[in-house]
Amino acid sequence: GKYRDGEFDKSPVSGRDLTLAIDINLQAYGEYLMQNKIGSIIMIEPKTGEILCMVAAPSYDPSILTGKNFSQNYLQLEQDPYKPLINRAVSGLYPPGSTFKPSQGLIFLEEGIITPDTRYSCFGGYPPLGGRPA
Repeated sequence: GKYRDGEFDKSPVSGRDLTLAIDINLQAYGEYLMQNKIGSIIMIEPKTGEILCMVAAPSYDPSILTGKNFSQNYLQLEQDPYKPLINRAVSGLYPPGSTFKPSQGLIFLEEGIITPDTRYSCFGGYPPLGGRPA
């Protein structure tokens, strides 16, 4: 109902247009891939820096945070062990090595240093600088 018969109500005012570069198909696919998972996906167009897809999981339906059940629903989300209120796409902290490896792999592929069939054995450690004894 209205608070004080609408004494403090304000009429809505249209804002400015916002144009996004989100690709609806990539976004839907990213959401599909992240079902029942914890993590995030961000796809960026390298030439322009436009964000094509941004998915954080787990997620929740934002409409549950409206109406008379707001407090109950918020508390439930806040206590969820999977932490759906954390937007892992923008708030997650990840070691740079994990995010650096794919970009290096792409560069090596483009430069012909490796091929899609190249294999690398990992023995749980790092080789000395340049692969030579230090």
